[in-house]
Amino acid sequence: MTSMRSSRTLEQWTEEFVRRLKKQAEADRADDVPTYNKLHKKVVEALNAILGAGPRGRDVLENLLSHETPQVRMWAAGQVMKWDPDKAIPVLGHLIVDKLPDETAAMERVTIRMGASSYLEKHFGVKNHDRNELIEPLKAYGIDVPRRSEQPWL
Repeated sequence: MTSMRSSRTLEQWTEEFVRRLKKQAEADRADDVPTYNKLHKKVVEALNAILGAGPRGRDVLENLLSHETPQVRMWAAGQVMKWDPDKAIPVLGHLIVDKLPDETAAMERVTIRMGASSYLEKHFGVKNHDRNELIEPLKAYGIDVPRRSEQPWL
């Protein structure tokens, strides 16, 4: 008997990954926590299927680094960070400092910026969640992080 996972192609899993992340963003905007959480499990399922495709899956995730949807870029960059930080760091850095699309809700901005920040903090060994600790490391990648005092990543 073939499992549901193995019966889908890499392309189908990629489409599912993107679609589920977009739906999750909609749930975030609507403050629909149950739907958001349900979709989270499905996003992880699709991501695991992509990663399970080995080098082809890594190529897919690297291609998603330039996707129009910030959540897709964040999730992809979080994975790419594991094998090619030089590709992922600029994407994550831009997610914490660049203007996000106008339709992005406040909680959604927090999710994106904190997720990107968390991947960067882990990579650079920042233990105190002080956003100013990312200024110097990101400067090496051409990303200007403004110094802020005790402000969240909004």
